[in-house]
Amino acid sequence: MTDSAGSPARKVASTLMWEGIALIVLGSIAVILPGLFSLAVTTLVGVLLLVGGVIRLWRCLSGGDAGSHLWHILAAALAVIAGVLLLVNPLEGVLTLTVVVIALFLAEGVIKMIGAINMRPADGWVWMLVSGLVDVVLGVVLWAGLPGTALWAIGLLVGISLLFTGWTAVMLAAGLRKAG
Repeated sequence: MTDSAGSPARKVASTLMWEGIALIVLGSIAVILPGLFSLAVTTLVGVLLLVGGVIRLWRCLSGGDAGSHLWHILAAALAVIAGVLLLVNPLEGVLTLTVVVIALFLAEGVIKMIGAINMRPADGWVWMLVSGLVDVVLGVVLWAGLPGTALWAIGLLVGISLLFTGWTAVMLAAGLRKAG
């Protein structure tokens, strides 16, 4: 017989618990220092675009017939340029990413509200409508506060997401421990 403390479910629960705690700590720091996290996210996106663009460009150009890959080469070059711009001008990058998030909030909010109206009178349509309204209000508030909101919006949103993801992991781990 094996000890239940060494069961696979307990090991997963332990790993998940530590992951959740780490995410809660990071999320808390992001909520406390949203400007720092906004810059960190912008820098990370810049690095990812630059590295990904260089790798894609190298792959396209070393593949032989570059003419048939013109669109791939252009997309890779744009990724490299965007990555460099984000790294050279991170504050402008934060502003740009914030505008993209605002557009996402507005578009998603309108789509949710239209979906809610279309699914009425089914259960849950009001929740979808409220969720859409919240997205639109968030988009409008962020837009109205530009450029100031750009300094904290991305970091705060990432922090809130990390907190919720962390707490979800902790709760799942607790459930696994209870079940195992």
